[in-house]
Amino acid sequence: MKRKFRTAPRLFASCAIVVAVLATSYAAVADEEMPPPEILKKYKIDLRHLSKQEYLSVMRVEHLVDRKIEASVKEKFSDNLLVQVETEAKKLYPYYEVGDVVQITVRGRTVKGTISHIGGRFIRVDGIKVHRDDFPFTAFKKDKAKKFQEKYIDRKFYGKRDEYRDFLAEKREKMIGKSLRNNGYVFFEGDWLTTKHVVDIWRSGEFQEQAQQPMDDDEFDFDFDF
Repeated sequence: MKRKFRTAPRLFASCAIVVAVLATSYAAVADEEMPPPEILKKYKIDLRHLSKQEYLSVMRVEHLVDRKIEASVKEKFSDNLLVQVETEAKKLYPYYEVGDVVQITVRGRTVKGTISHIGGRFIRVDGIKVHRDDFPFTAFKKDKAKKFQEKYIDRKFYGKRDEYRDFLAEKREKMIGKSLRNNGYVFFEGDWLTTKHVVDIWRSGEFQEQAQQPMDDDEFDFDFDF
């Protein structure tokens, strides 16, 4: 008597059903091993970071943030800006010597030419006598001109640059926090742990919710990503 064997389509269908059942079972187990949505949301756990082969160290992220801060300062307060401010300072607080070309308004009339003589009361500009008081107060006082130029440059460039650097320094911790999140870290138990570490804690059954909320950095828009 001949034995009857299942046809190939039926055999493949049966195998497909078994594979589907196993996959469903595995997914159910895997889901049970993952933190629930409310925990993922509370601690901002992004499970996509589980597939990362290597996480940057916290120290490395801090170093990169510091480099980004300094790069931002240099970009905002560039050498070109310094030259511009220095030019403004010399224009506001000029110093003139014989041979310099000047342009000055005297009683509604513009006098332009080369200084040929500097006297105690009058300055000669291409043969025209101009009273010394019609020039800026620093015009013929080198030390005073230098002093006021330096004060202007300190205020308009170096002072503002330091203020900007201090502003970024105050935001440094938030920058680091956001950068760590972007690189797969979770703020848990008062420390920054990798996503894999936190999920392992959950799987081990040792996950205990904190009374305090994780560091909130969502509203800070200075974003660093490496």
